[in-house]
Amino acid sequence: MSESDDDLPIATPISPPTPPVPVPSSRREPPRQSGKPQPPTDPKPPRPRALAACAVIGCFGLAVLGAVALLTTTAIMLVGHLGNEIAERTKDAEDTGPEETAKERYVGPVMPTKLQNASLSIPLGTHPVTNVTLGGNGRFLLMRVGDKILVFDPSEGSLQDPFEIKGPAVSMAASASKLYVHRPGHIDRYNLMTRKLEKSVAFAGLVRELAIGSGSEGPLFAFLARGLGSSIVVLDTETLEPLDGVQGLRQLEVLSTRVCISHDGGWLGLDLSTPIAMLSRDTPVLHYQDSNRSLTAVKLLPDTGRGPLTPSADGQFFYSNRGVYRNDGSHVLKPQNPAGFFVTLPTAQGDDFFLSLGVKDTKFIAPEINVHLAGSASRVPEREPFAELVDFAGPDGSPVSDARDGLTPADRVHFWPAAGLILVIPQPGHENIPATLEVRKVDVKKLLDSADDKPDYPIILSDPPRNATKGQTWRYSLQAWSARGNVKFSLVKAPRGMELTETPDGTVVSWAVPADYPPLANDIEIRATEAGGRRAEQRFRLQFWEPVSP
Repeated sequence: MSESDDDLPIATPISPPTPPVPVPSSRREPPRQSGKPQPPTDPKPPRPRALAACAVIGCFGLAVLGAVALLTTTAIMLVGHLGNEIAERTKDAEDTGPEETAKERYVGPVMPTKLQNASLSIPLGTHPVTNVTLGGNGRFLLMRVGDKILVFDPSEGSLQDPFEIKGPAVSMAASASKLYVHRPGHIDRYNLMTRKLEKSVAFAGLVRELAIGSGSEGPLFAFLARGLGSSIVVLDTETLEPLDGVQGLRQLEVLSTRVCISHDGGWLGLDLSTPIAMLSRDTPVLHYQDSNRSLTAVKLLPDTGRGPLTPSADGQFFYSNRGVYRNDGSHVLKPQNPAGFFVTLPTAQGDDFFLSLGVKDTKFIAPEINVHLAGSASRVPEREPFAELVDFAGPDGSPVSDARDGLTPADRVHFWPAAGLILVIPQPGHENIPATLEVRKVDVKKLLDSADDKPDYPIILSDPPRNATKGQTWRYSLQAWSARGNVKFSLVKAPRGMELTETPDGTVVSWAVPADYPPLANDIEIRATEAGGRRAEQRFRLQFWEPVSP
């Protein structure tokens, strides 16, 4: 409207009609006669039948008016009731949203396991594990078993509440706080802590694989069936719609149906076991840079062999059935056995170790799992293991075999150094033998102390909390090992006000996060220096959240 409320008139006064001035009777004129004769005036009163008709019509009119009044009153009451009901429901919806707690908002770090026994066998029933992914920065192992997605928490040492999925899940991937599930015609997003469905969108196309960094919040990669290979769609994790402006997608069509991704979401390794991918000999490692939304290919050497290329948590190394590669394609650890295999796997959490599996002939049937020291920017991964775990024989005598159920060695073996726990999904045996999860406690410090060739540098064993709330104090208890002992910590990269404190239980990093701190993530770097001067660093990214309502 062009006028303001102050310019509008509230009401326009109307003058009452002026009553007619009475004329004295002596001056009244007789009525004028028209040219036509007037009908004679009937001096008789109305007949009774006419009176009865008028009464009926009047009663009918009153009844109609009463009915209309009743309906109007009822409608007003109903509208008022619905209005109150909608208001109450809206209030309930608004009330339930802000009551989110920190535990529901994000996943905490991997802590020393609460498992009391040295080992545990968890029966899964007759349904085998058909899909595996990590979430919560490696904290949770998610497994599709039948119509449920089971969740194993190494810190608790047990299965937690499962996800109840709407319809059959085709593929799944988990980020730092969410689970993404593709089912026919839809992609769903769940809260990793509450297990609640948050969003569901219709999605056309056959999704062969979903991938997202377990320590990131996106983007989400969808590999769509296209001929013999797959095309790639990069999705926004909030809207679950394709991101605009991603460079390099049109030039990429991969010939793999299996994808492994680093925890930070920046490096993707592809499975080289499909015949068409093996013939291509140039299946790439993919590198995604969020800063400019670009996806590029890094071609590895042609001797990567069968099986997936699984990146380390930070994406510096790729582990395969033929040893270890750097992300630039250089082959830093090659097989030395006659079978030509060196089956290597990353750990589920952390970058300081990697695993290898025993090999006999061309099948992975040896029961031992070896623990190695991983490399860094200045160190090459150690070929010789410092520890050997030999009690993981499955139904057919091995932790892994020839992947009869579609799972790879990286799907089956999961090691959390900060929890001191390792889990194996054994190869299924006879159909009458139920599927199980085999869990063992691992004292990493004890293994390092008893190693014949101890590392000459310190190792930080604790897992940092990667989320901080504004206006609250963030704390991290550091744990490290060194052959010489006497490890000292220092902050190499940290925000102003973050400090180290020595306590009877060790060194604690703390920081009173300002309430008005900018929402940008902070990169933290902590250095451990042992008595001989050798040192090691731990790097991670700290995310910030607004405080939740009490």
